[in-house]
Amino acid sequence: MGIQESLSESARLFGPQIALVEKDNTITYSEFFELVKSIQVELILAGLEAKQVVAVKDDNSIAFAASLYAVMGLGAVALPVYHQVGQNEWDEVLAKANVNWVLANSQWFSNKVKPALVIQNLPFVFFRVHSNLSNWQSVEHPIFIRFTSGTTGQSKGVLLSLNSIWGRIESANRVLNLSSNDTVVWVLPMAFHFVVSIMLYLRYGCKVVLCKSPFPAEIAALLTKEQASFFYASPLHIKLLAQSKVTLPASLRWVISTSAGAQRHVCEQFYERFRIPVSQAYGIIEYGLPLIHSRPDPNLMDSVGTVTPGYEVGIFDSEGNELPAGMEGRMAIRGVGRFQAYLVPWKPAGSDWFYTGDWAVRDEQGRYFIKGREKSMVNLSGLKVFPEEVEEVLLQIPEIRGCKVYGLADGRGEEELIADIVVFSELDENTIKQFLRQHLALYKVPRKINMVSEIPETFSGKIKR
Repeated sequence: MGIQESLSESARLFGPQIALVEKDNTITYSEFFELVKSIQVELILAGLEAKQVVAVKDDNSIAFAASLYAVMGLGAVALPVYHQVGQNEWDEVLAKANVNWVLANSQWFSNKVKPALVIQNLPFVFFRVHSNLSNWQSVEHPIFIRFTSGTTGQSKGVLLSLNSIWGRIESANRVLNLSSNDTVVWVLPMAFHFVVSIMLYLRYGCKVVLCKSPFPAEIAALLTKEQASFFYASPLHIKLLAQSKVTLPASLRWVISTSAGAQRHVCEQFYERFRIPVSQAYGIIEYGLPLIHSRPDPNLMDSVGTVTPGYEVGIFDSEGNELPAGMEGRMAIRGVGRFQAYLVPWKPAGSDWFYTGDWAVRDEQGRYFIKGREKSMVNLSGLKVFPEEVEEVLLQIPEIRGCKVYGLADGRGEEELIADIVVFSELDENTIKQFLRQHLALYKVPRKINMVSEIPETFSGKIKR
């Protein structure tokens, strides 16, 4: 099924029901389909053709969602761009993705670029960058590009096909079972989570309420006002809500943490506060949502769940031998949501196992636990330390607001463990180390602790490693 056919079917099935809410602005499924078609008329008149790449830039909005659907529905390739990207990253995205057109809310451009169309009463620009088509003859129905968040400093462009997107959506909803009875409160950047999330909700008739506030009181108020059944958030949202004095509605049947691993103690605080278990989902742009913790045990909320339908997940040693339950190793995935290629340099995905870069373990019940990123692992004279494990303990100290643990070469050619921390109030280094010694093996206690003003993060909220 094509994008246009999918939107038409949703309009037929859920026509008068509300599709999206943005502050006081609501739009039904029928109205959303008509909005998408009206944008498409403007794009065609301006000269957009199938298989051309369109960079779409805006904050979370009805207009942003409709613009992405309009591009894909015409058989062009949509590239959502986070509205706060800097000029250097913007230029890099345009070059790497070989972008042909830019469609964006005019507020993100200087006055030199004149608006070309109005979407939801907002002026949008639409202009050509260049005319050369990308050489993707080997890919059937290329339709979407997303750049990874660049936690290690190198952002990769990932190309998805129409079949890959539908495979991801159908697989995820066989676990989530979302329907037209569900209301989703949305707090994450659409630019990073349009596929699978937003497209999944609109495929199955959900009401999607956009919340642009990061404050827990306003999020909780919206969850209650809308009697939300589904909340898909980052670990930071989960943490802020757990530490607040708000109440949450009894209607919530899913609270899912994604975008980065949520620390176990944060999930436990949330459960103690609201008696709602946190389900973690393992999302990866190359494959979608291959793991979802659909039946979270309050004692095992640090698990990223079990394998979703249509996927296989394995744990392997350094020689490529698959490991049994209980043994830690390199995690790999294959299945229905496979991406088509990396853009620069061009590298097709292939059909064999895709190694995620995560070090993980599977228990006897088939639940997976992420131990840390293989690239961030620190080797202390042959002893492995995952920074994420140390950070989890550091963040249990109330005075610490944020932290980053990493390895640094010493004068002898060995690595030593360093921790950068941001504190709410004054904190003594010896007090920190004493707390760590009570919860970790001695070799996992950082040799040096630096007090810093901030921890660099990507736009999607992950620590830059």
